[in-house]
Amino acid sequence: MIRPKALVVADICQGQISPVAKDALALAGLLCPKEQVAVVVPGADEKEATALLKSFGDIGGIGVIALAGRHLLERIGDDWLNALTSLCQNLDPEFVVCGWSSFFMEVAPGLAAKLNAACITGVDGFENSANGPVFSRLLAGGAYCARVAPQKKPWVICVSPGAFAQKEPDQVKAVPGKVQQVEAARPPNRVRAIERMAPDTGQSALDTARVVVAAGRGVGSPENMEVIFATAALFGRSAVAGSRPVCDAGWLPVSAQVGVTGRTISPALYLACGISGAFQHIAAISGARCVVAINCDGRAPIFSRADFGIVECLEEFLPAFMEICQKK
Repeated sequence: MIRPKALVVADICQGQISPVAKDALALAGLLCPKEQVAVVVPGADEKEATALLKSFGDIGGIGVIALAGRHLLERIGDDWLNALTSLCQNLDPEFVVCGWSSFFMEVAPGLAAKLNAACITGVDGFENSANGPVFSRLLAGGAYCARVAPQKKPWVICVSPGAFAQKEPDQVKAVPGKVQQVEAARPPNRVRAIERMAPDTGQSALDTARVVVAAGRGVGSPENMEVIFATAALFGRSAVAGSRPVCDAGWLPVSAQVGVTGRTISPALYLACGISGAFQHIAAISGARCVVAINCDGRAPIFSRADFGIVECLEEFLPAFMEICQKK
């Protein structure tokens, strides 16, 4: 029986493990030695869990628990809550680490209540103090940062996307340690899945895009969105996003909104086009590795977060930028 000190919950979404699970795994590695970490994959059997984790990153020596039960793939909160509560009561981990997503907003607090555990959500920083771990998280849409020290164990910790992204190792160790399958019973439920609908316009690509080109109010009009899509097309694994005013105006679907009330993303490159940079938006791109801001207002708050700032009108800069890229 695998008895980890830290249990990482890696959920399956659209046939792949959610990218934020990598952040959860990275934080678990900071909380305790790697050999004391295990990853649980709900809804997969032993063979499926191992196959999914092979492309996950450096999992060499980490225990794997396949929480088998096809009903868990329906992603109904009550089913996950029952299965994870039973598993944690048997394994008794000190830390349960998961990603902070809309789904875990439903599951994680309930799990903490069932386990009589401390629950810390939206974690984007960690440090060891003389009295134990201290976690940081943003409050009031990113206007404040709180430092939180849990007072009791176990802990349920929800990690913000991109906060603890792992560096790609020179050699990915994709052979896990001990692999174990646990059957998840399905008790009577209060809800049932009726229909599953794919997100419109493929905006789920925001979660896995290496490059995100985002449009703000400064784009000017819906007709000017063409140049935003054309810029995104220059890059492989790219996606188009928008600020709240752009999505509210209907220039992009709501699923493309980046912000505290929309999506939190962590691409390698984020191009902010005509985005002023309200703190709610900046908080949602805190995990981006490189931010390039293009805005004709040199005093826009987005420049305080940008690694590179370009003070120029989009109508002038983007066509010139695309022309140079196409030549090269």
